[in-house]
Amino acid sequence: MPVTRGYAYLTGQALGWDYKVDGINGTGYLKPGSDKARTYLGRIRALATDSGMQVVVLQGGLNDESQSLRQLPDAASTAVDLLRAKYPEAAIVMLGPGGAILPAGVNLSAVDSMLQLVAKRKGLAYVSPLSSAWITPDNYSSVIDVAAAHHPSTSGHAYLARRTAAALRALQ
Repeated sequence: MPVTRGYAYLTGQALGWDYKVDGINGTGYLKPGSDKARTYLGRIRALATDSGMQVVVLQGGLNDESQSLRQLPDAASTAVDLLRAKYPEAAIVMLGPGGAILPAGVNLSAVDSMLQLVAKRKGLAYVSPLSSAWITPDNYSSVIDVAAAHHPSTSGHAYLARRTAAALRALQ
């Protein structure tokens, strides 16, 4: 599947936004991505400042499920602070993890709760695919491709884009 068919790209298209996607496979607030170099903090620091940015969707948490979560609230809070400094006019929305494996584990639920608390403390909207049950036993096989390391299938990306776009529209 071409990367541009991923749900972040499809969400931007569905909303009619001029959008940019900065995603590296495996990255988390605490976990470096497939480039083995940077977590969200390092990636945010490397982003160019854009005074025209209107909305930033900070999505994540799933890749941090297997990390020691003690530092997660501080890392997420710092990520928000860095984004606010780079994009002072932009609304920031935090989008939490979804369940790639059902039932969601205790650690993933803890990640979601911690990120939701950070969003509340920072005065941000928080969208929780996990607590909103975007992925359920009924739709799991059409959303998640187990053979692809439990990543969304092509139809799963389209579904997640529809759900994300609807959630973002509801916040406007």
